[in-house]
Amino acid sequence: MESKRPGTFDFAGPLWEVLDRWSAAQQAVGSQAHALFEAWMKCRTADVENGMAFYASMAGCRDPAMMLHLQQRWLLDAANRLQAEFEELGGNVAKLATEGLDKTVAPAPAAKRDAAE
Repeated sequence: MESKRPGTFDFAGPLWEVLDRWSAAQQAVGSQAHALFEAWMKCRTADVENGMAFYASMAGCRDPAMMLHLQQRWLLDAANRLQAEFEELGGNVAKLATEGLDKTVAPAPAAKRDAAE
């Protein structure tokens, strides 16, 4: 074992601790981003299914007034879904950013600091 000179500081311990926290934060952000992407894909799938159902109902419709009603209902539903998605996405992105930042820059727990000293 090599003894340290008086007045020197071992940078490896704090550096590895910061890198470990950064790595853990990146893994958490990655898994949350993956969950956001999966939710987005589910919404896209639902939109495609809804669009297919709309076009099928339009193809079988012979009344122009009913076609207009179906089109207006579909457009309103699509706008409502889009608004809800943007509201959810805004909250999730803000949460994702703050949680990732908190985990990266958060100070080391007191127990780790005390053990290192």
